[in-house]
Amino acid sequence: MYRVCVSCVSCVSCIVCVSCMCCVSCMLSVIMYRVCVMYVLCVMYCMLCVMYVVCHHVSCVCHVCVVCHVLYVVCHVCCLSSCIVCFMYMCVSCLCRVHFVCRVRCVCHVGLVCVMYVVFVVMYALCVSCHVCVVCRVSCMCCVSCRSYVCHVCVVLCALCVLCALCVLCVLCVMCIVCVMCVVCHVCVVYVFCVSCALCVSCVLCFMYVLSVSCRSCVRCVCRVCFMNVLCVSCRSCVCHVCVVCVMYVLCVSCVSCSSVERKIYVELNDTVPCVRLLNATHQIGCQSSMSGDTGVLHVLESESDLDWILNTGPHPPYMVIMETAFFSRSVMLRMKNSSRVAGVAVIVSKTGLAENFSPHTTCPNQNTGVYSAKYGPELANCNMTMWNPLANGLSYEDFAFPVFALKDENQTQVIRKCYEDHNLRLNGSAPQYPLCAMQLFSHMHAVTDTVTCMRRTDLQNKFSINPEILCDALTDFNVWASTRPLNNSAKGHADNVSVVIAATRLDGRSFFWQEAPAAEGTVSGIVTLLAAVQALYPVVQLAPPPRNIFFTFFQGEAFDYIGSSKMVYDMERKKFVIDLNNVHSMLEIGQVGLRSGRELWMHSDPISRMNSSSVEEERFLRARQIPGLVLADHQTAFVNRYYESMYDDAENLKVSYPPNLSPEEKLVYETEAAKSLAEVATLVARSLYKHAGGDDSNLNNITADPKIVAQMLYGFVIQKNNSWFQSLLPPYLTKKGILSSGPPQFYIGLGPRTFGPVHSVTLFVQHIMANLTGTVTNLTETQCQKPDEISTENKDLYAYLWVSGSTAVNSSGPFCVRAPVRLSEAVSPAFERLEYGSQDYSTWTESRWKSIRARIFLVASRELEMLTLGVGVAVLLLSLLVTYFISSKAELLFSSARETPTTTY
Repeated sequence: MYRVCVSCVSCVSCIVCVSCMCCVSCMLSVIMYRVCVMYVLCVMYCMLCVMYVVCHHVSCVCHVCVVCHVLYVVCHVCCLSSCIVCFMYMCVSCLCRVHFVCRVRCVCHVGLVCVMYVVFVVMYALCVSCHVCVVCRVSCMCCVSCRSYVCHVCVVLCALCVLCALCVLCVLCVMCIVCVMCVVCHVCVVYVFCVSCALCVSCVLCFMYVLSVSCRSCVRCVCRVCFMNVLCVSCRSCVCHVCVVCVMYVLCVSCVSCSSVERKIYVELNDTVPCVRLLNATHQIGCQSSMSGDTGVLHVLESESDLDWILNTGPHPPYMVIMETAFFSRSVMLRMKNSSRVAGVAVIVSKTGLAENFSPHTTCPNQNTGVYSAKYGPELANCNMTMWNPLANGLSYEDFAFPVFALKDENQTQVIRKCYEDHNLRLNGSAPQYPLCAMQLFSHMHAVTDTVTCMRRTDLQNKFSINPEILCDALTDFNVWASTRPLNNSAKGHADNVSVVIAATRLDGRSFFWQEAPAAEGTVSGIVTLLAAVQALYPVVQLAPPPRNIFFTFFQGEAFDYIGSSKMVYDMERKKFVIDLNNVHSMLEIGQVGLRSGRELWMHSDPISRMNSSSVEEERFLRARQIPGLVLADHQTAFVNRYYESMYDDAENLKVSYPPNLSPEEKLVYETEAAKSLAEVATLVARSLYKHAGGDDSNLNNITADPKIVAQMLYGFVIQKNNSWFQSLLPPYLTKKGILSSGPPQFYIGLGPRTFGPVHSVTLFVQHIMANLTGTVTNLTETQCQKPDEISTENKDLYAYLWVSGSTAVNSSGPFCVRAPVRLSEAVSPAFERLEYGSQDYSTWTESRWKSIRARIFLVASRELEMLTLGVGVAVLLLSLLVTYFISSKAELLFSSARETPTTTY
């Protein structure tokens, strides 16, 4: 610690060593400091604490250095450096070492206490790194031990413990510090001396006496906050002596205590999935809570009488409704939407009582951006010819002003039910009594109205705000594509003498709840079929290539007005893709093919080519150019999928099941009936593509999809993505990042790499499976694999190079580099590239941002008891203020000591 004279130009009459507690001017000890106040001369040092005392002009400073024993001498000409032992700044010119001394005040060079200007509890100190005396300017400070820098604005100073001489770590800012007014050193766990009076401080909250530096007498000035004698060491004015660092410490301790109390009051619900807000060019859909969260008394919806209790007769509104999926219908949700007595809804995700059909999508998917509009022909607009999804209830496209959550954890569901039955259950039709079990849901969304409004507000903040806040983000990810003959990725526009047959499918799905989109029949069946077709077709086309190139593509964002396919067509039209529309000969799309009846499949074509009907991705190419195409599906008219775009379109809906007692590795290779069925479809697709590309019929029998590969893909996409096969396909760094978490992947497109950096997990899976099916193993090292352009024998324009983990088997060679004609292309709506947020031609879907998503339950008291508690608290506060004022005003009378009666000796 340091003692400095900052209030006057004369040396203090008595300096106390804060380490050995010896008075310098006292002659009773021979191990004391002697300071000459008129000359620059170090006379002696303390043998106990090895402390040096120097004087510069007429001000004194005590130097703590318990390691280095070099005698310091002051020099007027300073070439500043630092001691390699104690990391203190000193002068090294002319072989002399000095303390750094500010031109205005005598300060310690370590920057421990230095010159403290305590004005409204704000400390200022000398910056020891750049040697600038900081008064009002922003500068940095350096820890004398670890050399870490910290800004003095946060009022955290670097220091050493006086007793153990170790640089300590502050729990508040993760900097090596010890508070100069703090009670306990974090390292040696003993009391730290007060730097002003050299007394051991034992007060828990750092309420220490501050003495006058010049006369060492207690200043008769009382702080009106803590009623203690205090003095500012700079301006001599009365200030509160509780330092800011200690206040931060107290607040931290209080926060920890509050967290402990909070855990006793609230039960956090972790495994929940919210409904979030999405926006497009015209409106908003989804759900949100108020800014502080919505709270309501729990009530389980089990019958029509419960619904009437919630909406009409219940005495404790608003209610937080807990319901099974059987009651999660459009009619019930719209009745709640129109009532002010509902605070929110929590849906228990369970197959118990599941309806025979549930599709929250619309009856005519993507009707506003498809080719079949009023412009194309009124008889085809709005699915007038064919209602593709007649079972839809349209819940996903409603806007709810209250939060809606899905509860996935069975144990937490039981906790909620137990709380409801103990406190909220009606007995004989009577209302339950307080305390009642309540739930609070947080899902406040930042964006409102529509994409146009949201993006305009975001753009304004980016232009005029110092700390802009993004309100919403465009839905975006990547398409995956490959071809049987590699295409030059660096050459854009029309490819000479190239004719391609496009085989496409979608990569994404959605449901009412955010990122809860298993999409087994809606998406996975098409992905697996096309990948299996690639596996069956690729070896044959390498030996007997057909005249036309076969182009495989997986589109992202098709559930939201064809984001992926519209972007690819947009790039083709503007010569920004490896091919253009003139290179496209025809197109085949793989739709929902997992629930076919018997051996039936249906081919849907467009009026341009066959004068019939069509759907999905092909429509984007039809809008750009009259390209003949077909859509392969398991339905003739309406979807066979009863759970289209819902959270129940899972493995069970796709009829993927396994015998009992199989291990995960056995399930991975088990050929289910669904796998065999999709393998047959994939074989048909592969042969059709080969023949349509001009291949020889004699090679068709060699094209057969492997049911084992299909079984592995089905297991990974609908059962468990964390399996040995997926692990072998991905790079090692991705497997370590937790991308292979438990359960199946979710197919919601999300915000993708523009916001969070990494590519969506499903996109990565498809990319690396394609690389496995179409690529070849190389002898490149990991460094060469990342920079193949440095290898003369490799061609980065024709191939992508992927470093994969490889098999985990004992005889496996470990990670290796794969060369494959697999590429990623951006899947973002052209509307955002063109800044046309109100576009009617392209997708304008955005996702709102939010601060926090969480849910919790707790017991709530009656309103009367809450007001009574508040009133008592206010009364106690006012009474304590009155008592404090009375004691303060009578302090001289209450705390004055009685005068001693003189004794007379005769």
